[in-house]
Amino acid sequence: MVAEPVDRAAAPVRPTPVGRRVAPRRSRAWLGVLLVLVAAIGGLCLLYLEQTSRVVELGYELTRLQRNRDQVALEVAALRYELARRQSLARVEELARREYGMVPLRKAESLRLARPAPLPTPVPPPRSERSWWQRVQDALLGVGHAEAETTP
Repeated sequence: MVAEPVDRAAAPVRPTPVGRRVAPRRSRAWLGVLLVLVAAIGGLCLLYLEQTSRVVELGYELTRLQRNRDQVALEVAALRYELARRQSLARVEELARREYGMVPLRKAESLRLARPAPLPTPVPPPRSERSWWQRVQDALLGVGHAEAETTP
């Protein structure tokens, strides 16, 4: 028996058990697909959480704005009440008597005045009877027409 030279640079040969076939090595592409799938699910979860927190934030803002609207409505109602109170005839009469020294009218007299004669209405000057196409032609050619005023 002659010994064969052993090439150590060659891949080591694994011993195979008797009766079992060696399965070819599978590629690890499934690992990349799994990582992409996990990243996509994680991204969707983060998007869901972001949207949920935004909805909650908008709910708080809506509640605050409704509270402000109710407060402004109360202020408007109070101002309308104050305006109606100040415009009441009893208050105006009391204020006129107290601050301005006014008293109620005791005797009313009516006066008849003669109306002045109405002023004459000015008559517009007669317009020149030129057709529309003559006016357009004059406007295009730059021809002007002066009209004297008859009113002094």
